Amino acid sequence: MFLRCIGPTLVLAATGLLAGCQAASPVHTAPERQRLAVALNAALAPWLLAANHTRDSGQFTLALTFDRQGQLLTCKARKDWGVAPTLARAAERACWNAALPEVSASFWGTNKTLTFLAPINFQSAPLTPGRALRLGIAQFTPFEQNEYVWARLREVQIDGIGVAALYYRANAAGQVQACEVALSRAVGREGDFRDSKPFQRRLQQACLGLNLAAMPGFAVSQDGQAQGVVRLPYSPWRRNAPL
Repeated sequence: MFLRCIGPTLVLAATGLLAGCQAASPVHTAPERQRLAVALNAALAPWLLAANHTRDSGQFTLALTFDRQGQLLTCKARKDWGVAPTLARAAERACWNAALPEVSASFWGTNKTLTFLAPINFQSAPLTPGRALRLGIAQFTPFEQNEYVWARLREVQIDGIGVAALYYRANAAGQVQACEVALSRAVGREGDFRDSKPFQRRLQQACLGLNLAAMPGFAVSQDGQAQGVVRLPYSPWRRNAPL
């Protein structure tokens, strides 16, 4: 079943691959499979486009493994067709940012984990500002900024699934002097959002300890200050992402 989107084309090719125990046959229906494929496509496509800054083209299979609690355990690009390493790496990074859909009970049987295979076909066109807006990725700050900040805040205790906007002001040396944090819902996982003031404060305190001098795109204005916003998708599984 082929799912079209602007940019990459995603195909949900297979469902549960059992690891380590006997499993009852999954009882999901074709419509359920289609709904899950569409949801995976919607969650992954914007991030795949955002991560592929080099605008590489190619084909490969993306394997995503979940546990029964809905945690993403691994995300690996199977380089079946000699795809550019930069494209495969971009796809793997994109997985961990996405608010991936829940997998209904009908897919599980007695499986402890499920692996979904999504063949990806990137036929990338130049990402003009207008095209970025149409694709829904204009809401993201540069992907590298998101990754840079997450690598330094990943130990903060997460509460729910959502997007944190970090509005920062830093001095010329990159030291953050002021930081305000706003939390919002992640598209597709709105019900898992928690308007948690303690989590918001934890992020704010961690943000105030950042030095952004080496962050991609960090720029100081004539007054010796740098201001900006980094939008940080968060989820319990993103902490499992390899650095």
